[in-house]
Amino acid sequence: MLILTRRPNEAIIIELPTGETIKVAVLSVKPNQVRIGTDAPDDIKIVKEELLEGLPIEKWMPVRQHKKSSD
Repeated sequence: MLILTRRPNEAIIIELPTGETIKVAVLSVKPNQVRIGTDAPDDIKIVKEELLEGLPIEKWMPVRQHKKSSD
């Protein structure tokens, strides 16, 4: 796990292998809460971890099928 330190109004950028980017910004910090914002392509799912607990991975991360090209 990469651990970074950010202050309010600072962000990190995650570049995907496709060249697309995801921006994660710290909006505010309270004693027991950090408010973050995300900006990502529409086809990228961003879900709170606790919503995924107990769900099979296929429900939230569908398997992508790759077609073989004919030679």
